[in-house]
Amino acid sequence: MCPHSRRALLGIGTTLVVSAAGCLSDTGSEDDEPPADSTDDGPLSSLFATVPGDAVDESMSLSAIDDSRLREVGAMELVGPFDLARGTLLEDVFADGMSVTRRVTALHFEQESFVMAFRLEDVSFDPEQDLAVTLEDGITTRRRDDGPDYELVTLESGAVIGVADEIGVVADAESTVEAAFDARNGDAPGVREAVSSFDDALAVFPDADVRTVVTDADEWSRTYEELAAEDGEYLLLTARVRDPDTLEIGHALSVTDESVITDALIEQFEQSIVDADETVDTAVEGSLLKATETIDLESRRRAAAHESPGGLRPDELAAGEEFVEIEVTTGDPTPVSELVLEVDGEPYDEAIWADGDEEIAAGDTIRIRTADAEPNVSIALRHETEYGTTAETKLYSEFAFAFDYDLDARTVTVRYEDEYPLDGDGVVVAVRENDDLLSGDTDPLKRTRPWTGTEPSTGATATLEGVDPGTVALVGWEGDTFREALAWERIRPPGEATVDYDYETRTATVELALEDGRTWPASEYRLLVDGEPAATQWTDAGETVSDGDRLELEDVSVGTSIEVVWGEDALRIGSATARPDVSFDLAVEERTVTLVHDGGPALPASELVATVHVDDEETDVALGERVDGAFAPGDTVALLDLERDDPPLKVRVQYDGHHIEDAYDGEL
Repeated sequence: MCPHSRRALLGIGTTLVVSAAGCLSDTGSEDDEPPADSTDDGPLSSLFATVPGDAVDESMSLSAIDDSRLREVGAMELVGPFDLARGTLLEDVFADGMSVTRRVTALHFEQESFVMAFRLEDVSFDPEQDLAVTLEDGITTRRRDDGPDYELVTLESGAVIGVADEIGVVADAESTVEAAFDARNGDAPGVREAVSSFDDALAVFPDADVRTVVTDADEWSRTYEELAAEDGEYLLLTARVRDPDTLEIGHALSVTDESVITDALIEQFEQSIVDADETVDTAVEGSLLKATETIDLESRRRAAAHESPGGLRPDELAAGEEFVEIEVTTGDPTPVSELVLEVDGEPYDEAIWADGDEEIAAGDTIRIRTADAEPNVSIALRHETEYGTTAETKLYSEFAFAFDYDLDARTVTVRYEDEYPLDGDGVVVAVRENDDLLSGDTDPLKRTRPWTGTEPSTGATATLEGVDPGTVALVGWEGDTFREALAWERIRPPGEATVDYDYETRTATVELALEDGRTWPASEYRLLVDGEPAATQWTDAGETVSDGDRLELEDVSVGTSIEVVWGEDALRIGSATARPDVSFDLAVEERTVTLVHDGGPALPASELVATVHVDDEETDVALGERVDGAFAPGDTVALLDLERDDPPLKVRVQYDGHHIEDAYDGEL
C-alpha cells in the first residue's frame, strides 16, 4: 500500500496508553437500523455490523468513536491519544471540511490490513472535494446481485473507499470493501459476532462514546511488566460524555485467570491512569481489572484559556545588590494567591518575592534576596490551580573559568575569571571520564576543594595532576557531576585533523593542525579508513609531525569513513565521511516537488535516491528511473505530487546508500 512498512505507516509502536482508538467515521442517518441479530450498540450498531468479521482477527486492534458526541463538548483532543489512526494515512484521508460523525476501525499492527466503517454528516459524497488524498482513478460503480450497489474509488496509496446507503468503508483492498457490504447486508458476520474477545471487551463499558480494544500482547506488555503475554486477553480504553462538563474515562484489563491478578499488577494498572481529577478506585471482577476516572471539562476549558506565568529570566548576579530580580516573560495576569515560589525546593516568603504585587503576568518581575541566591540554586514558580503549570530555572549556573592543560606535565590548571566573590566552601574542582560526565555513577578520577575557607577572587587558580587527554575537567557547586557544574572543558589531545575530499578525482587529503609550532611523535597519530589503519601513515615520512603535515588517500569511494586518532586510547581528533561537495534546492509548482542540482559535480543518476519527507511520511524516488546519465548542475527532476498546498518539505539525497545532502522547503 505504501513505500514503507505498515508499522512505520501507522506509527503505533507505543503502548495503548499513549495510542488507541479510531480514525474515520460513519455515514448515515441516526435511525439507520442494524441487522436484527447484531448487538445493540446504539448509533454505532450499524457500523459494527459493517466491519466484516472475515477480515478481522484477534491480533488486530479495534476502536469505535462517536465523534459527534465528543465535538459537542470540545473533547476531541482529550481522546486523541486513543486514536489508532492518529499520525497515519487514515487520519488524513478526508478533507478538512468533511465532517465524520462516527467510525469503527480495525487495524493490524504488523500486516497490511485495516478496515474502517464510517458515517459522514453530509451524505452526498464527492471524492474530488471530500478526500484530501490523491486518487488513482475516478469513481466507479460496483453492481451487486444481492444488496445495494456501491460507489468505489481507489487512492494512489492503494487504499480503497466504498460508499453505499449512507455508509462508507475504507480498507486495504477492494475485496475487504466487498466483504464489508456483505456483512452490512446480513450475508456475513460482523466483527462482534466473529471475534469473541472484541465482543466481551466492548460490553464492559457499553455506553461509552469511545471504545478501543487491543488483544495483541506485544502492544501492552511494555506497560504491564508484571503480566506475561500468554496471561493477558485484552486491554480496553473508553470515554463517555457524562454531561457537557464531564468526561468519564474507563480502563479495563482482562487476564486469563483471576490468579494472575496480583498487587503488583493492580499497582501498574493504577499507575497507567495518570489524568484523573479525583481518586481512582480499581475494581477486581474475577479476571477483569476495571476503573473509571472523571475529567472536569469546564476546568480544562478555563485552563486552556489562561497561560500560567513562566519564562523565568534571572538578572545578572551583583554582589552589591540586596535583591536578585527575575523577569517573568510569559503568562496571563494571575493572582499571587494562586502562586508559590520555591527556592531550592522550599517555599519562599511571598512578601519578598511578590513585593506587594497582587497579580503576576508577562513583563513583571519577582525577586529573592541576594543572600539566598547561591550558584545553581533551583527556582520554581508554581501555579497551584487544578491545571496550572510550573516554570523552573536555575540561578547562576554559568561562571567564567579558564582551563589550561599541560600535556607534558599531565596537569590542568583552573583559573577563576569572574568578578562575583564565590563562597569557596561550595566550589569543587574535579576530573571525570567523558562517558561518566552526565551520570556520575562512579567517583571522579580527581577531586579537590581548593578554596575552602576563602572567597576566590579573579585570577585565583587550582591545579590537578595526573590528568590525561579524553577526560573532562569541571568546576562544580556542592557536587562534581555535570548537573552541578558551573564550568567544564574536555581535555583534548594535541592537534586537530581536517579531511578534504575531491569527488572527481576520488582522492582525500588529510591535514594536521598543531599549535605553538611544536612537533609531536608521528607514532601517536594514526589514520583510519572505515575503522582500519590506512595503507599510508605519518610514520612513513618521519618520526615527528608538525603543523600542516598531510597524507593523501587515493581511490576513495563515496561513503568511506576517514578519521585520525591519537594515542593508545585512539582519541579522535578529526573525522569525515567522503561525499561530493554538492548542493540541492527544491522547487514546488502546482503541488509538484522538483529537485534542483544547485552546484557541485555532476553525479550519476543511477546512484542517487531522493527520500521525500512530508507530513511524517517518506517516499523514496530513484533518480535513475527518471534521469538518463548524469544529474548535473542546473538539472531538475520531478519527485512527487503533493496532496495539499505548501506543506513543509525535506528531501534527503543518498549516493549508493550514503547520505550526501539535504534540501528544504518551508519550516519543518
